[in-house]
Amino acid sequence: MSKVIDDIWIIKKEGLVLFSIVNETKIAKELIGSMISALDCYADEFIKGNLTSIDMLTTRFFIKRFNDILLIATSSKKERKVNEALDKIGSRFLSLYSDTLNNWNHDTNEFIEFKEEIQDILENPINKFLVSL
Repeated sequence: MSKVIDDIWIIKKEGLVLFSIVNETKIAKELIGSMISALDCYADEFIKGNLTSIDMLTTRFFIKRFNDILLIATSSKKERKVNEALDKIGSRFLSLYSDTLNNWNHDTNEFIEFKEEIQDILENPINKFLVSL
């Protein structure tokens, strides 16, 4: 059984990537951030709704908005599981870094340690079960 989330990006609404874990995607993180941000802005302005997912030929992007932060994930899993994981990740990110974001100096190195904070969410469910035995 594989992870719930394959790749993840946390971006500012303006498109700046704050944090990412990218396993096999060959797309530059800045391009993903800009593209999703632009599409989300379009959806917000013209459709009056939030962008929740984008289906590509071989990849599905899930998008979750938390205030001025967008979480983007790729996954082949069911939407409910991915959204539950994104809810946990987004809540944890904001609880840890909301003060940092309010006074942010545009140094993305401040978020590097977040990978360790979300390992329990990203970890393969089978591995989590085996470790708990």
